[in-house]
Amino acid sequence: MEKNEIDGKLQMKARQYIEFKLEHERTMRETDKAVLQSLSQSLRDQMLKQVNGRVMKNSDLFQKSFGSSLLTRLAMLLDEQLLAPDEYVFKENDQQDLALYFIARGKVEMMIEKFKLHLHIVDVRKVILV
Repeated sequence: MEKNEIDGKLQMKARQYIEFKLEHERTMRETDKAVLQSLSQSLRDQMLKQVNGRVMKNSDLFQKSFGSSLLTRLAMLLDEQLLAPDEYVFKENDQQDLALYFIARGKVEMMIEKFKLHLHIVDVRKVILV
């Protein structure tokens, strides 16, 4: 990276991301991935419905608003994303990103400039207003 004259801050961010990703991959058991890949498509779909369905069932908003049939279909549309520390999930007023995010693990910081609101979500269940 130094040979290509990459900015030091960007180099550090790239290194942190690689370290983060490697650590994440280490924590995921390779056998689980191999087993999932070896299943038939139907069985894999059932597994995804169950795993992703838990995310939907843990949301009061979804549980109170939608029936189990719709929750099951929505669970199949969930897509897991792995983000590096200090990486943006999305930026305020980003018209390209109309997704809904569930934070399963980790910490998130949210800033809403219009209202001068700054939230630290230090745990999936705790929000601190700053």
